Amino acid sequence: MNNIKKHVTISWNPSSLPSVNEYSSVILKNVGSEETVNMRTKENYTFTATAMLPHNFQITCSNIVEIHITDLNYTWNLISLPFNQTISKTQMTIIHLGTEYSWQEAVNNSIILGFIYYWNRTSQTYELADTLKPGYGYWMFVYESGELRATEIRNITEDNLITEALSGWNMIGLPDDEPVNKYNLTVQYNGTDYTRQQAIDGGIILGFIYEWNETSQTYLLTDAMNPGKTCWMYAYYDCTLLRP
Repeated sequence: MNNIKKHVTISWNPSSLPSVNEYSSVILKNVGSEETVNMRTKENYTFTATAMLPHNFQITCSNIVEIHITDLNYTWNLISLPFNQTISKTQMTIIHLGTEYSWQEAVNNSIILGFIYYWNRTSQTYELADTLKPGYGYWMFVYESGELRATEIRNITEDNLITEALSGWNMIGLPDDEPVNKYNLTVQYNGTDYTRQQAIDGGIILGFIYEWNETSQTYLLTDAMNPGKTCWMYAYYDCTLLRP
């Protein structure tokens, strides 16, 4: 009899939770399975219970910021972080059809592929990534469209650094929430700041920037770097890219 298992549902009213001004995040955690539920976006959680076996849960309230990264389309997406803080892929959530899923939940429900790929600027090859850094770009494959968010974000600061580009091809993300026109970029090389055109004329960088179009699944020339998206850029020398 002690091995009898049943599905048990815990329910709550999101409107009865502490105000968003007090706690922006209220998370229910199944300590045994490590599953988490955003109590502000869901009203219940179902788990399998075994008779006479305790099941421990934890509710964590915090005022940690959750940030929109980008909208995801079905197929390959080339994304980047629109802020200058490094995160783990498990700090990302996906909202699909009104429900917010943790990274692992999204993988388990076949919403996204469980692997992320980045371009190693040194070896000029693709590698798997479990950590996402500002200024870099990442490939994600999505089975179901939705919104990608970053959670547990603290102490976002502002500076004008985009990335440290290396000689060769670079996948570059804009660590900012506002687009930047390519003509406004500053290229710092060997201790000197150059306008983008000066850097092109001086043979420091290539004059074209390419962005991935998720709809057509092709690369297109672009005049702007956009938050949450990634550009390909070629540098003839190691240099630093700065925004206005």
